[in-house]
Amino acid sequence: MRLMHTRICSIMLLIAFTAMLLLSGCAEKKSGANEEKGEGQLTRIGQDARSVRWSPDGTKLAVVTAKGYLAIYEAANDGMFQLSRYADKKTGYINARSLAWGADGSKIYYYDRLIDEKTNEPAPLEYGTQLTSADLISGKVTNVHPQFIESVSSLDASLEGSKLYMTTYERKKYSIVSFQLKEGLHQDLTKQLAVDPAGGSRLSRDGRWLFVNEHSAEGDRYQGVLIELATGQKRVISDQYLDSASFSPDGLWLAYVGTDHTVFVIPTDQHAGADSIVSSEQGVMALDWSPQGDRIALTAQAEAGSRSAQLYLMEVPQSYRSNAKP
Repeated sequence: MRLMHTRICSIMLLIAFTAMLLLSGCAEKKSGANEEKGEGQLTRIGQDARSVRWSPDGTKLAVVTAKGYLAIYEAANDGMFQLSRYADKKTGYINARSLAWGADGSKIYYYDRLIDEKTNEPAPLEYGTQLTSADLISGKVTNVHPQFIESVSSLDASLEGSKLYMTTYERKKYSIVSFQLKEGLHQDLTKQLAVDPAGGSRLSRDGRWLFVNEHSAEGDRYQGVLIELATGQKRVISDQYLDSASFSPDGLWLAYVGTDHTVFVIPTDQHAGADSIVSSEQGVMALDWSPQGDRIALTAQAEAGSRSAQLYLMEVPQSYRSNAKP
């Protein structure tokens, strides 16, 4: 009787162990499916970050801190990024929405309230901000153009580096503006592009597409549109405001922050709807897709309602990478 009881217990243990293995295998498959298409894993690499932009070669990150300074993170041997130095810590008034790398990665452009040489104080707030650059090689900070602009909600450099594209806000109106760096000339492109801007825009890495948030025909709603700059052809890809939008390097996908701080990815050819890749609980504020397409840099609130944010890297799910088929 005792021998039979022992055998029964052994059989039950074997069954339990087998069930655990099966469940473990299912969990591994589920995890793999999530990596391919689903929510990615976030790795914190820094703090005190409001906005972030990858350098053209993907080896550096430019970050505007909560204190309004420009910080540089560089890749270590293990592929992770570490705070390297501050490229501009003069005023503490750098506009976090205006951040763009030059084409060769040696300069960063942004809008700032510069220090008046006579008073040694920042220009009055009502004046607005001026285009500024930080040279990472010489360490020099330069006022690129003296014109004051009330507010800039986005800034991008063209692929060849001769031109900047920006969304400006002046006299209660948004405009799409280009700036020729060599000539020092601004050009309002709003009418030419037949767009009614309502906030931030974003240039694709190859310079072919410009994404713009605009007012819908009804006037009280928003829509996201793609404009092919060479032809002016425009198409609507969303009936919502897409905050902090960023293209994948192949231009097939657009990542953005939703109104509840969820991060979504939407195909630019509209073959499918938007997919969530980071949940709203993370409180993402801004993002930028890497030039290699394998990672997204994000800033996320340290806690609900906080102005300060943490800096993260996320591995992009395989289905949204350049080598994946849509």
